[in-house]
Amino acid sequence: MARPITGMPQGVAKQSSRTWILYHLPGARSSKIVWLLKELELQAEIVQFESLRDVRTRQGYETISPLRKIPVLVTQYGPMLESVAIQEFIISTNGKGRLRPAVDSPQLQKYLQWIHFAEPSLAAHISIYKRARAAQEQPGQDKVADHAAKQIRAGLAVIEAALTEHRQPYILGREFSAADISLVHGLRAAQGEGLLKDFPLTDAYMETLKARPMYQESYVPYPAPTS
Repeated sequence: MARPITGMPQGVAKQSSRTWILYHLPGARSSKIVWLLKELELQAEIVQFESLRDVRTRQGYETISPLRKIPVLVTQYGPMLESVAIQEFIISTNGKGRLRPAVDSPQLQKYLQWIHFAEPSLAAHISIYKRARAAQEQPGQDKVADHAAKQIRAGLAVIEAALTEHRQPYILGREFSAADISLVHGLRAAQGEGLLKDFPLTDAYMETLKARPMYQESYVPYPAPTS
């Protein structure tokens, strides 16, 4: 039985993942945060939803997430929205230099580009594409889907070019980083929708990410629950 939303951690001065609460729907963007926590060997309380309907209707969730979206990470300072912002917060407070380049590293610029590229330049267009495809019998939705598909292919072409340039397993090269975690939500949806067939290095890159044990512990098979 789903429990109501009841509040926030209290009375802890230092940021510790043991005081955090993550609101999570398996297969959704919150899976990126679960994966990041596992890679960093951090613990947080997980409040799990059973479906998108559960996210929309569970009593009290609007006090944590006014838009009723996920993920939300609650710390002693309050709720935090937006998956990439949550990733950056976790790495900044508890990463201890892991999964991101140092401030003086020449890789930092590319890291910041890719961790933020993931949502507006890829995943957001896939969400539009899937909604339009689901409503394709409605007037104009085929054009919306076609436009979104063009935007997705443009984003995938940028990723393919980066992988072609360095021919290494991860987006920054040899080293796995939180930028890879950020990209995975859009890439797994693109792969699940058959949109990676013209991007062989990106498809292989996604397979490399899926082979990581902590990915396998964090993600359910595509597609994510929808009802």
